Amino acid sequence: SPTCFLLGSGRAALTVILLGLRRLSGRTRVIIPAYSCPTMVQSVLRAGLEPVLCDVSVGTLDLDRNMLESLIAGEVLAIVPAHLYGLAQDERDLLELGRQRGIWIVEDAAQAFGATLAGRMVGTWGDAGLYSLGRSKCIPAGHGGVIVAQEAMAGPIEGALTETLGPRAVQDSRA
Repeated sequence: SPTCFLLGSGRAALTVILLGLRRLSGRTRVIIPAYSCPTMVQSVLRAGLEPVLCDVSVGTLDLDRNMLESLIAGEVLAIVPAHLYGLAQDERDLLELGRQRGIWIVEDAAQAFGATLAGRMVGTWGDAGLYSLGRSKCIPAGHGGVIVAQEAMAGPIEGALTETLGPRAVQDSRA
């Protein structure tokens, strides 16, 4: 079952997820949508990784699959699709691609809390997902971020939290 962690922002949530992934692999590239929140780039850089921008489809705002295919190389650590403006993107093909090529899928559902795909909330399909509780989000609590981590990701995320914030932070962040 998934594990949840509570953080100070969606940006911090993505950064911690990527720091956790970095602990699992020597790969350094993270594919993100070229049209999205600028904090995605900041999170990738803060985790010491290389952001790779992928065009989005004009009709859906989802990652352009043709361009995505051309960007995938051996050093891709993760793909971070975004569910913008509450639009649930169908990322099931990315999950299969990730399994085949050893690439982690991290869903940015910062703007889509409550949106569903096939009866399941977006942000829970990938290896990890994140939500934001900041201004202008679906649940605007002022600030805050939520990580939903599948079993394989919970340990690396705990390790990243412990390394950056100390052991007490892990206790305090687990929901």
